[in-house]
Amino acid sequence: MTDAQVQEKFVELAESGQRVDRQLTELARQIGGLSNKFGSFTEGLAYTSCKRILKDRFGMEGVSHEVEVERKDGRNAGYDMIGEANGSRNEVVVVEMKSHLRDRDIEQFQKQLRELTDYLPKYRGMKIHGLLAAVYLPKGMAERVAEAGLYLATGADENFSLVPPPPGFQPVTFGG
Repeated sequence: MTDAQVQEKFVELAESGQRVDRQLTELARQIGGLSNKFGSFTEGLAYTSCKRILKDRFGMEGVSHEVEVERKDGRNAGYDMIGEANGSRNEVVVVEMKSHLRDRDIEQFQKQLRELTDYLPKYRGMKIHGLLAAVYLPKGMAERVAEAGLYLATGADENFSLVPPPPGFQPVTFGG
């Protein structure tokens, strides 16, 4: 093979690599879009049930959906749903909705709850509890959610219900 032929093969290989990179980038974009759509679908299924749970079970007076907060320092946070009971109750229940609940989701949600008043200072001094709403739970996940001191709602279609906490369950208060 001549030097010119070797050089031509290198150029072809580089162009082929660039095509593969473009295809992988496009595939990642499409997968991300599907994931976002599935998450939105899950939230749509759970929204009505979670709002009912917040009002009926937890006595929340006000419920906000899709709360987005951006701080002056550029950091931001998003909350699927927040229920509030002011006055003597002085309590907040934050809801995180998941299509497929994983252990890392529990840890991320706990962090989000601990940082809630950094983003929403109006909740300082209030009792803050967490409620995970999930369509699919792997085996043993309900127990891990309870161990983390979080409430759990699960279901399918448009009928989510609160999973009865185990005897002795104590929800963790993240503020107050």
